[in-house]
Amino acid sequence: MALLITTTIGMLVTFTFNILLQSRFREVGASIFVISLISTVNGGMSTISGAVWGSISDEHKNRKPLLLLSIGLTAITFPLFLLSDNPLVLLVFLGILAFFKKGLQPISMALATEYADDDIRSNSRELALLNTSFSLGMFVGRVALSFFFLDNSPKEAIMLFCFISWIPLITGVFIREGNRKTQKEKSKKILHRLFPIVSDYTPLKKNGLWAIYLGSFIRQFGISGTMAAILIFMTENLLLSYSLAVLLSSLNPMFQMISHLMSGKIITKTGPRKSMVGGILFSSLTPILFFLATDWRLMAAGYISLGLAYGAFINGASTFISLNCPPERKAEFMGMLTSMRSLGAMIGPVFSGIIANYSFDWMFIIMNIIMVFAAMMVLLNTKE
Repeated sequence: MALLITTTIGMLVTFTFNILLQSRFREVGASIFVISLISTVNGGMSTISGAVWGSISDEHKNRKPLLLLSIGLTAITFPLFLLSDNPLVLLVFLGILAFFKKGLQPISMALATEYADDDIRSNSRELALLNTSFSLGMFVGRVALSFFFLDNSPKEAIMLFCFISWIPLITGVFIREGNRKTQKEKSKKILHRLFPIVSDYTPLKKNGLWAIYLGSFIRQFGISGTMAAILIFMTENLLLSYSLAVLLSSLNPMFQMISHLMSGKIITKTGPRKSMVGGILFSSLTPILFFLATDWRLMAAGYISLGLAYGAFINGASTFISLNCPPERKAEFMGMLTSMRSLGAMIGPVFSGIIANYSFDWMFIIMNIIMVFAAMMVLLNTKE
């Protein structure tokens, strides 16, 4: 329970902060292209840090101290965004924050799988509960931010986050370590310690595990490209208020919670591979709904479809990885999932930002095509 509370509040802070930064950057006069770089910088640094945090975690008998370190360093970083109104300086601060905060997901996912038995049902159940806590944090954070925006500025919202960010450090103290059966040996080479996949990539061949990572990268490329400047699209193209725009975005994590709770049963019946493919295909519906939107209603439908799709995708992918990776390297391989998605989050917004400067409509269409391709690639290259 302590792990779920910690991850809920941790995601409330870190994920909601991403959309808050869009309004903060607009507040200081940043262009749409610069705003799209928020996802690029965040994704670029997270690509490295996700794998590093996971690999280091595998080398230690207890994962909790490293998790608390990640949370504490994240909390220390938030006040930096109050020190400057220069978008380029804020991007540098974002890179620092992205490195520290990315320890939360891979380490907590590895902790969750250590509560499970080595079967599909048990692994999918524990990961579904953890991912539900992630989505709950996203939902509560966005709803709270929506109401906070009614009477306060983005800078004032950051002040509030500076306080909340310390709460998961307190709850994290009460986390119970699971039954860990194996521990990775420390390598003498620093590169192999931080990125063990460089020295031993053979597990990626098992049942097409490599395609899970590539498919996750391509899907995130499409989703992050779609969402990179979505707040600007809603407020400047559809003329919605900041408060309503953020409130609509909260529909995504709200329906993610429903999807997570359903995904455990779906994965048990169909297997994690088909669950992931279905989740990617359903995700591809979101940019089409945004393309058709003329008011808040189809925007809401797009966020709902994305939320319902996410549970099938992420729980399918993480369960597949948990069952096919070496048990002593679980955090590393979960960190690689985070890293590949972060890589997509880095590249996608640059690509979409260039297109969106000319046409949001064409950007939505291209992002849809990219995600459909990701689903077909996973379907054709993996097996249960």
